[in-house]
Amino acid sequence: MNYLRIVLLVGLLHTLALGVNPIRFLTYPQDAASLALAGATQALPIGTMDFFRNPALSDLRSQIGFGVSNIIEYEQFQYAALAMTIPLKGNGTFGWGIVGLFYPGMTRYDETGMALGDFSQYNAAFVVNYSKVLLPFAVGANMKYVQRGFTGLDKNPIGKGIGIDLGMYYNITQQLKLAVVYRLGFQLSWEEGYIEKIPKAIDVGIAWHPTLLGRNPFGFVFNIHQEKNEPVKANLGIRWVLAWQENETPKMAVYGGIGQINFETRTYQVAFQEYFASEKFYSTGVSLRIGTAESANLVLDYSFWMHPVLPNRHMITTKIEF
Repeated sequence: MNYLRIVLLVGLLHTLALGVNPIRFLTYPQDAASLALAGATQALPIGTMDFFRNPALSDLRSQIGFGVSNIIEYEQFQYAALAMTIPLKGNGTFGWGIVGLFYPGMTRYDETGMALGDFSQYNAAFVVNYSKVLLPFAVGANMKYVQRGFTGLDKNPIGKGIGIDLGMYYNITQQLKLAVVYRLGFQLSWEEGYIEKIPKAIDVGIAWHPTLLGRNPFGFVFNIHQEKNEPVKANLGIRWVLAWQENETPKMAVYGGIGQINFETRTYQVAFQEYFASEKFYSTGVSLRIGTAESANLVLDYSFWMHPVLPNRHMITTKIEF
């Protein structure tokens, strides 16, 4: 039991390099466009990987979609996601996805501080999604199988669990959208009876698209994230569409965002400006759609993530939509 707890602690400390705890990698933006908007995309449909952020978003388009993304941070960790959505001819949309976070080359020490060799720690999740548009609402649900484990040790413990996310998207007006995502709490069961509890969480997102010259080139997004017994955090983003396809789908867009803004503290009062000094990060990016409205489209997304403490990093997403 003590051995497992020590290994879990080591894995936790290394996972903090990504800026999330071992299970929050599931709420980390899985595609570059979402990351460029600081993750505030619960109310803004972007593409194939939307259901990772809000289970209700996948049925808002009639195309089959396939997407792959990865974060470029080779020396510290490897992060990748894959997703596919399939419309069911008016009966909703089915989607599935895989997310993986891998930390190689962590050094193991004995009680005297002598190095005993390297081991690796991984987090993985397989997600299935279903969503349905019920105008003016869209609703959806994700079921996720999560596994955490270690390799390269005398014993390689594995923790397994199943969680559920519920999502809603409300088309208030053509310019204003509202979304609510509720992530049910669950637990990972480890060997030797160890239980790792994952708290429930809720996201509330708003997207506003003011009309200019008959179009909506600017999209402003806002998200509030609350985990049980944790401070409320907010994410802000903006999308500017520079070019359009014939069917009014964005062909080229640029993004910007500010994420992980602390809105409160649980223990003491601090000056307002200090709320913004904890885990805040800045992001920017660009998206390019190659193809026509009548053909398959290749969508290339790129984002740059800037943090005052953690290393800057890049994400690239490739999506194919039919």
